[in-house]
Amino acid sequence: GHGRQIVCPDFFETIVPLMATELNLDLSNFTIFPASNVLALLHWRHLHDVLFHVSDSVRSEIKTCRVQTNAAGVVIFDPLDDSVESEAEVVPIQGGVDGKSHFLIDAHIHLDMLCNDCGKTSDELHLAVLQANSDPKVSKTDFEVEKVISNCVHPRLWDMTNNLLAFSPYETHLTFGIHPHHAGMFGDWQFELEQKVLLDSCVGVGETGFDIQCKCKQGECNPRRRHASLFAEQLVSFRGHIYLAVTNGKTLVLHLRGQDAVSLEALQILKDLQATNLRVHYHCFTGSEELAKQWVASVPKVKFGFTAYYLERYLRIRKVCGSLDPSRVLPETDAPYLHPFPDPRPPHADRRWRQPRKTNPPDMLHLAVRNIARAQGKEVSEMVPILNENICEVYHLGTA
Repeated sequence: GHGRQIVCPDFFETIVPLMATELNLDLSNFTIFPASNVLALLHWRHLHDVLFHVSDSVRSEIKTCRVQTNAAGVVIFDPLDDSVESEAEVVPIQGGVDGKSHFLIDAHIHLDMLCNDCGKTSDELHLAVLQANSDPKVSKTDFEVEKVISNCVHPRLWDMTNNLLAFSPYETHLTFGIHPHHAGMFGDWQFELEQKVLLDSCVGVGETGFDIQCKCKQGECNPRRRHASLFAEQLVSFRGHIYLAVTNGKTLVLHLRGQDAVSLEALQILKDLQATNLRVHYHCFTGSEELAKQWVASVPKVKFGFTAYYLERYLRIRKVCGSLDPSRVLPETDAPYLHPFPDPRPPHADRRWRQPRKTNPPDMLHLAVRNIARAQGKEVSEMVPILNENICEVYHLGTA
């Protein structure tokens, strides 16, 4: 039948046998089919789904090739060029000195939500992290996450997060703030936020900023009240967070989503409040190279966070990361959000299907580190101490 046809002889001789061995398929009834036919194109949809069920070693071998069509309409396979945007294979990072492991620092996670995602109470946090790390794509590497910066951005969970420190499997430092999605709560929680910022465990204020493009369905950021009214609330909250960072000498953690104009608006506010001398962590930077240059020129102590989720997908972001001085770059996972390899869309899902969130553990950080090193043109083992030092510098953690 049409569902058992192969796109071209090269594909039949190389890639398909790998998957057939992995999935115990009988290839005796497969036939060749022109790549230009609609049924052949549908076949690629099924291949996409199959790739998520084969082992990492098979997936890595398949992804060392890229697919092209020549003038005759025949599908050919060439070595993968670094300039091609594709999901990179999961490759364990080899490193270590004298048989010892290198240690990484995750610049941005949400410990409370990581615990909540796994359905665990505070005394079961170790189990929650182990459960998240059971994902088969979390490769065993010579690098381990030793420290994390956990952002506490849900006011009702502030106390719980502070209590989690005793159970965290990592050396954990906290930032306290109110996420832009909940900016309307700033007035009610301002006094308590001021008290949290004074805690010894607190190393920063935020994340804060502007976000009027999110798809969040929570009441505080209902799409119907987005734009003008939400931006006004976020502006008040953003100014309040800047004041707390300045008066307490804390790092400011930024969350800025939207066009470059949104980021430039935040930059102008920092200038107006004469707060450009703050230590700033620009979380999950996805802006342009020109935007990054403007921030560096105006805010001397700004550093930019990059996640594997975006670095794996977008060549543009990898180029921006590579254009920055290594001292400006921070690795982060945003755990439990932004899993680098979300589950694929089910083959028969309708247009209303929404992708469930897949828990992203901090131990996926090595993927961000690998992509940053690749963008910077450095060896991973060379990049790790630079990244650790950057995080210690922006959060005043001492030496790495």
